[in-house]
Amino acid sequence: MACIVGVDPGIRGGVSLVIGEPDKVTMAQVVPMPLARVMIRKGASKDRVSDNGFFELLRDWDKSFHIDAVYIEKQIVIRGQGMTSNGVTMEGFGLIRGICTGLAMPYEVVPAKNWQAFYQKGDNEDEKDIKKLSVIWAKKLFPEASLLRSKRSRTDSDGLSDALLIGYYGICSWVKD
Repeated sequence: MACIVGVDPGIRGGVSLVIGEPDKVTMAQVVPMPLARVMIRKGASKDRVSDNGFFELLRDWDKSFHIDAVYIEKQIVIRGQGMTSNGVTMEGFGLIRGICTGLAMPYEVVPAKNWQAFYQKGDNEDEKDIKKLSVIWAKKLFPEASLLRSKRSRTDSDGLSDALLIGYYGICSWVKD
């Protein structure tokens, strides 16, 4: 049995804890990416990945469940997206990898295409939007998991569904290795 953390590192991403084997998951939970409000200039602040929040989450889960590995979705620079936006994305990605290293937790960086292709095998969904498909796949695998970012949310978060799916992908990959 493996204990895997799945991470969608974006500001709207999530962090999941998946315990079990490919044919039997005994526990799955997901939370929004821990964020901190950061002053970017006088009078203006933005959300960024919280180093303390992410560190404490991993440390607490490891104390309770002994994490075997962390699977992190690879982040890429997107053409046409602003330099600041790409910088924020890469900052969070590096921060997450650094925290895993600091906690001596093995991690694997997984390109989105790889984990998404894993779910597309045998998929007969007519939906073409990968974000919507992510929510559909997560609901099929984890019907008990809430994909709402907060109690006030009305729509499921693809960031939370991605984190769960990356975690389950990690379970399946970990068992094979």
